[in-house]
Amino acid sequence: MDYKKVANDVIDYAGGADNIKEAVNCMTRLRMEVVDFNKVDIDKLKGIEGIVTAQVKGSQIQVIIGPHVPKVIAEFPETIATSVEGEEFLTEFEDTAEVAGKEVKKEGRGVKDVIDSAILTFSGFFFPTVLALGGAGMIKGVLAILTTANAITDADSAYKVINMLADGIFYFLPFFLAVSVAEKMKTNKFLALVLAATLMYPTMVDGAAAISEGGDSALSLFGLPIPLVNYSGSVVPIILSVILLKYVYNFLDKYIPKALEYVVTSSLALLITGTVMLSALAPFGNYLGGALIGFFVWLFAVAGPIAPMLLAAVFPLLVIGGMNMAVVPVFVTNIATLGYDTFILPYMVICNINMGIAALVIALKTRQAKMRTLGISTGITALLGITEPAMYGVVLRYRRPFAAVMIANAISGLAVGILQVKTYAIAGWALTAIPGYLAPEGMQNFYFGIACMVLGSVSAFILTWILTPKSLLEEV
Repeated sequence: MDYKKVANDVIDYAGGADNIKEAVNCMTRLRMEVVDFNKVDIDKLKGIEGIVTAQVKGSQIQVIIGPHVPKVIAEFPETIATSVEGEEFLTEFEDTAEVAGKEVKKEGRGVKDVIDSAILTFSGFFFPTVLALGGAGMIKGVLAILTTANAITDADSAYKVINMLADGIFYFLPFFLAVSVAEKMKTNKFLALVLAATLMYPTMVDGAAAISEGGDSALSLFGLPIPLVNYSGSVVPIILSVILLKYVYNFLDKYIPKALEYVVTSSLALLITGTVMLSALAPFGNYLGGALIGFFVWLFAVAGPIAPMLLAAVFPLLVIGGMNMAVVPVFVTNIATLGYDTFILPYMVICNINMGIAALVIALKTRQAKMRTLGISTGITALLGITEPAMYGVVLRYRRPFAAVMIANAISGLAVGILQVKTYAIAGWALTAIPGYLAPEGMQNFYFGIACMVLGSVSAFILTWILTPKSLLEEV
């Protein structure tokens, strides 16, 4: 793919560089906010070689490219403000935003747009950590395989060292999120790391552990109670705290002379933010994260296997809305605190595989050489965890295969719920996630996970084959 040519074509058909306010990318999509939608030629955007499809979504033009999207947006000229997904929410509640060196007035947005942007931003905080989470998760999966095969035991020195590599990011997750959030919020990363270090300081961790033995449940500062909580593996507390840091620091920076920035401004910013964090934000964030997990516990308790069945069925719709990354905090928190996830990852992995199977079935049935090539390439990509190219480029194009995937997801999701399948490591998003089903207590969960995966794949294959006649494949 000629990334520069694709970038130039996208800019031209989006109405030119002057018509693009800003461009944001996630793992597979390029999202552009434009000045005038009338200048955008969606059909020509869809026809660019290397582009899967394009669509209007809310206030954005979305161009689905696939995993090459970072290389395409890198070819955009400097006059167009670019960023990774999550940064665009920075100025959502502000009157103006500095874009490419100019003050550009932001248009008013509705409540839905603000909520959508907030969710995308929250999930975008995790985007830079995905590589590390996946790498550590795969190591954890390999360690589980070695342990199951009795090639190593948890008492071995090698096990302890490898386990540190695998578990470190989950235990010290607040540090990683501090950097990610600080980068998105355009605030000082090192001050953000100080906040993470405060949350993870031994006084807090050891104090929380000592409560069960009769120790104090809280410290105090300026008359405010500071609850002793173990924030290892937590998500929401550090995110809220770094967001607050940005605004506290910017406020102080306006009124304190620049010469005193390194002494007064930074000290006051840490003192103010740290006090609010420890006394209110962190406990509230911890409660909020627990409430989110509690919601899923309640949902699965009330609805039983029906809950994962319905969640799996509608998962492709979350991908269409770009909201699939919004569930990342749930399974990351579960694995970091419980050691496994049973709410999201078990069926999310299977849903991705089902989408890949559907694309491959279409490749088998179609007589169109271009569609066959697209179905094979995007199908394989989906089996590795990136489904947007297969969904938009192949499956959604014919409608019926998409329905087949949703039904297959429901069937496999129901099986996941009945068998109570768990995922113990983030080893990937599709086939590579198989080692994540290995449980410390035995092989049963692994066998159940594989069985659900096979059930979903077979269901997706049969349903897509039946619901997608060859005549339909020749119509588009």
